[in-house]
Amino acid sequence: MMVEAALSLQSALSILIIEVICLGVTNLLQKRETKKLQKEQESKKEGGENRKVIEGSGPRGFEQKIDEDDETDD
Repeated sequence: MMVEAALSLQSALSILIIEVICLGVTNLLQKRETKKLQKEQESKKEGGENRKVIEGSGPRGFEQKIDEDDETDD
């Protein structure tokens, strides 16, 4: 009888620990999401979306030829 009570107590504690871990993880994820949303709102207030300037004045990979207008000897 004592063994059954100990096992049920142990399983109840295990379930309780799992629930506490789940609550902690969900709390952490909610904090991350709110911080992310706040940063997005601040960046929108500062001047819209941050855009990267891409310079298109050269080849962007392997096997791309550079077109140069060099004078060749005739």
